Amino acid sequence: MTVQREAAVVPVVTVIEQTRVTSRGPIAVCVESSGSLATDPSHGPAVHLGRFTFRLGAHAGLAALRTSIRIYNDTKPDPFKNSVDDRPLEVTDLALIGTLPGRTGGDVRFGRADGAVIETAGVGVELRQDTADHFAVTSGTTVVADGQHAQGWIAAASPAGCVQASWWRFWQQAPKSLSVDGETMTVGLFAATQAMPAYRPRYGEAKRHDIGLNFSSVMPDDATMVALGKLADEPPRLFDGPWFCQSGAVDVLDPEWARDIPELAAWIAKSYGGVTSADVGNRHWGPRDFGDFPYNPPMWRNGYYARILGAVHLGLALGDPRWLERSFEMARHSADVDTVHIRPGHADWAQWNGMTCALGADHSSHGGNARWSAFMAADQLMLHYWLTGDPDSQTDAMAGADFLLRLMPGVGSLGVREGTRPMLCLLRAWQATGDARYLAGAGKYCDREFLARNAMDWRRGTYVCPLYENLRIISAGQDAMYADVVYQMYRLTGDLDYAHVVVAIADSVYAEAMLPQETSLGDFIFYPRYGRNSWYFPQMAVLFCQAYDLTGDLRFLRAARAAQARYLLCTLDGTTRAYQSADNFGYVDPVYAGWASELRDVKTEAFDVTGMVSDPDPANFLPKD
Repeated sequence: MTVQREAAVVPVVTVIEQTRVTSRGPIAVCVESSGSLATDPSHGPAVHLGRFTFRLGAHAGLAALRTSIRIYNDTKPDPFKNSVDDRPLEVTDLALIGTLPGRTGGDVRFGRADGAVIETAGVGVELRQDTADHFAVTSGTTVVADGQHAQGWIAAASPAGCVQASWWRFWQQAPKSLSVDGETMTVGLFAATQAMPAYRPRYGEAKRHDIGLNFSSVMPDDATMVALGKLADEPPRLFDGPWFCQSGAVDVLDPEWARDIPELAAWIAKSYGGVTSADVGNRHWGPRDFGDFPYNPPMWRNGYYARILGAVHLGLALGDPRWLERSFEMARHSADVDTVHIRPGHADWAQWNGMTCALGADHSSHGGNARWSAFMAADQLMLHYWLTGDPDSQTDAMAGADFLLRLMPGVGSLGVREGTRPMLCLLRAWQATGDARYLAGAGKYCDREFLARNAMDWRRGTYVCPLYENLRIISAGQDAMYADVVYQMYRLTGDLDYAHVVVAIADSVYAEAMLPQETSLGDFIFYPRYGRNSWYFPQMAVLFCQAYDLTGDLRFLRAARAAQARYLLCTLDGTTRAYQSADNFGYVDPVYAGWASELRDVKTEAFDVTGMVSDPDPANFLPKD
């Protein structure tokens, strides 16, 4: 590893400070080493730059190792403005290097993303993916092959045997390289180019690289090497989709969603095509951008709003593992780049460690909206850990929960968004650990006494959501988001106070956001920034299903069904059907489908929904910004 400091490129020294066995059993074992990164003292006084964690896993009976290395940037710029103007660390080279004893030349093979194999030979051979759209293989100065996407593996033989190194998401995180030179095999985690001379993580960022190593006495056949490369890029996940859907382990989902609501399934298929990284929105590549995409440039989405959860819901409800792969990419980005990692003992640890940066101008810039608690992602990282066992997602999810416990951002706020996500993050931490501190912390975001004093309008007998300055309204969409988490609090604790809050919100939305009740059945004023037909119907449909579940009041279930009927009539231009996107509130669609499936045998009075309800007076709505 080398870094640019002032006008010089300086080598970096790694110091292992701890090695431990993190798991040991009859099937698998994992060893983890961690330590510090500092500038080489032979180039002047050593300067601490960051930390690293290296993991090595082995399985019984397999000549293979799974490795990962995670780098943390501890370099705080001076001056530190807490903004996008802060200077990042400049990493000019980052690689893992291994030895092939006795190798003096011979066969070297690489994989293309289309499954083809590139056969080469020589003492020194390199594959360099210089951009997300171009790679070249060279032997000395001769270009052997080039193309768009490499699969991300190299295999080379020596007298001691053959080694294949295979990468998770290779070309998507370019520039990278794979090479052999005599006895040395190099996995270039970052391989500088003229267009990208340095990898520039910001203060508190991390980055993990996952490499699979396979060993054999001779070079395997091409089909085996291609399969091993794919195994590293898309590890098998033995999910039983219907079981997950019906168990409620993630949410109550409908495993027959595509059959039961074909309009939405058809729209998803049309909108997301092959469900590749590019199709789902990750059209931005590289070591920092992959797994994210812009919100309103220059802002990045980061944890907005439930990107990881939405892809999981679609993957399970549709039985499509491609959506699960997209969720894992988003989770890896959120854990590494959007979560702030401050080393223990540092003065900034209490203020920043574990925070998810929201809508950052450069992902992890910490200023402005970055501190908005509405976009904490600890709950979704915990979900990723539950689904995959990813240790970094677990660590960062708990760091996020601890950040919330320390600072309690949003407690005392009159807006629901500031408390909804923190409450859910702390609830998930409690589920994962059983530690009562997290449940108590979650409860502070739904204090019934505080709500009675500040969020109940007793003259109207309704729960109101104060949005913006001096604006107190029934915000159907905002309140439904909040009520969904409060409902989960009730279901997991049995505390009736939470059930009462959910019903109070549902009563308020029914009474004042759905006017007049019968002719506007299922239609809502979301909040004054948007008109009433803004595609947020499923949120209210789920709210009313939950209220029906708690009360048995059929008017709620009838309104929920009407809301869904109106949602299915949504259009972009009066003719083209369009619904919520997967990266926004589209995560709710399979949830309502789950409720609808559970309650399909409950009869309600018929209703007449044939179209949208006109806004009563468009002049009453604030202009969109």
